[in-house]
Amino acid sequence: MGYRRRVREYAMGYLYQEDTGLETLTSNPRKFVSHFGLTESEWVFFQQIVEGVLAEKVAIDVDIQEVAEHWKLSRMARVDRVVLRLACWELKCCPDTPLRVIIDEAVEIARRYSTTDSASFVNGILDRLAQKYRPEEKKTVQSESGA
Repeated sequence: MGYRRRVREYAMGYLYQEDTGLETLTSNPRKFVSHFGLTESEWVFFQQIVEGVLAEKVAIDVDIQEVAEHWKLSRMARVDRVVLRLACWELKCCPDTPLRVIIDEAVEIARRYSTTDSASFVNGILDRLAQKYRPEEKKTVQSESGA
């Protein structure tokens, strides 16, 4: 597993903790990752994700809700909700990260940490968000895959 996936998983853990709304000893991001032994570049990536998602959370939640047919955010599995927020932020704010990478990483994290149906659920939501945020890249990915 590459370091960026690992950092995304750490960020998902931190954002999951934040989503619970409980104040913990590890509410500080630096303290949360202190035992993971992150390099400086890993810390920077972790911090970008966490700060970005938290800063854009309201707008991200609106965007997810718009495409999540028949699902309220509050009814989604917490891990799925957090993974969607993280990936949605990357779709919006990290144009250098390819669409396919963002979706694949989110699906794999959901598969690893959530329910058996989470991977396909997350994939479906992110596919719709990709049409909104990266329509040209989405078309390219579809034509490459023959879809």
